[in-house]
Amino acid sequence: MTKKKLAVPVWGTRFGVPAACVVWVVGAFLAVSQIVGLAVAGMVKLGIPLGSISRVVLVTLLTVVVYGVTVWLVIWVPKRVWRHATTKRELGAARLPSWMDIVLGPVSFLPYLLLSGGLLLVVKSLLPEANLAEKQELGFSTNIFGAELAFAFILFVIIAPLIEELLFRGYLYGKLRPRVGLIASMLLVSISFAVLHGQLNVGIDTFALSIVLCLLREFTGSIWAGVLLHATKNGLAFYLLFINPSLLSTIGG
Repeated sequence: MTKKKLAVPVWGTRFGVPAACVVWVVGAFLAVSQIVGLAVAGMVKLGIPLGSISRVVLVTLLTVVVYGVTVWLVIWVPKRVWRHATTKRELGAARLPSWMDIVLGPVSFLPYLLLSGGLLLVVKSLLPEANLAEKQELGFSTNIFGAELAFAFILFVIIAPLIEELLFRGYLYGKLRPRVGLIASMLLVSISFAVLHGQLNVGIDTFALSIVLCLLREFTGSIWAGVLLHATKNGLAFYLLFINPSLLSTIGG
């Protein structure tokens, strides 16, 4: 007499793992950010003179800690604890950047810009009371120079694009794509990425950016074109915020 196999719910096979991956990445990032924030508050209460450190340097160092611990938690902890390794191919880092990546990254800035502008117009028409011109909170003043400016550049144009692509278009997209397909993967990754940025206007913009980044990951099979597009976008924002803010006010009317 053969034993009947128990039916596995569809949620547990097709949707359970993707949902767990989204919760794992977003939850890890939020949890690490909260823990680092509490640690800083604790150090201040203990009288450790963090105020003597440049605000830009402090924010940069803390962000690097949050990114580093999150990557370790998301990628390496499952491998060590549950023996569930993530391959370089899943991360989109199985090869070095190619000439195609170097060309496609910056070239994709225009499609991202058009998509972002279109989505902002749609949201504005649906939610006319929404504040879509809200200034993004960076954690420090944009009126900085010298070494502080260099730290800000490293954070926004180099570190953030690389780590965020590794986590979202790398790890998360790599885990979701084989299980739920292209469209669902792009939407889940992009919504998660947008939510983590908090503000409505920034969330819409980063959602549009993520859609293009996911398409680059799909087309090239790696995160490198996305890293370059992300760095291009952040580099332009860096220029407008820190180097030539008068141009930004002129564009905005």
